Amino acid sequence: METFKASHARLLLELMQRGWRVKPGLKVPHATSPDGNIRLWFKAQAVYMSVGNAHSFAGARSLWVETRGLATSDLVSHAETFSRLDAK
Repeated sequence: METFKASHARLLLELMQRGWRVKPGLKVPHATSPDGNIRLWFKAQAVYMSVGNAHSFAGARSLWVETRGLATSDLVSHAETFSRLDAK
């Protein structure tokens, strides 16, 4: 089974290939959607998300998804769904 560390490295790489701006070398690596509206923060065993223009980890919420074995398209879809709910 894929580890959290391996899944996060894979997801960050695949997000970058999809046009997301990725910052992998930080204490909390993150990826920002091409339009800048969604930022995904990759902690040791969880992914958090912030929505809007002013991203901060302090305002991020857990996505509550299992990243090990998760397809990048499913992660993006999940984040987009939550961002629409957050906007309401």
